[in-house]
Amino acid sequence: MRCFLIFVVLLLTSTTAVAERLCHHRKVLIDYLQTKYLEKRVVVMVDGNGRLVELFDNKKTGSWSILVTEPGQKLSCIVSFGFGIRFIQPEESRKEFPAYREESG
Repeated sequence: MRCFLIFVVLLLTSTTAVAERLCHHRKVLIDYLQTKYLEKRVVVMVDGNGRLVELFDNKKTGSWSILVTEPGQKLSCIVSFGFGIRFIQPEESRKEFPAYREESG
């Protein structure tokens, strides 16, 4: 799952992959996601460029959003959102994404 999430985050946070972003102060966007979509933060990570990447989801509706904050900035951007998130176990990710299988010994 970690490899898959890293791949998704890298794809979605690259400036060439995302044509349009909704940007505002981080607190305003978090309040918006929590009140309008009832999404809660479920994953927090820092990418290779030092950006804070947060995944929010609503288990009841299936909505999800990815929020990215540049280092030292209060401004954040929702870089992607949608419906239908599914968390998979590591053994499932190896079956579904064979290119991300870990090399053995």
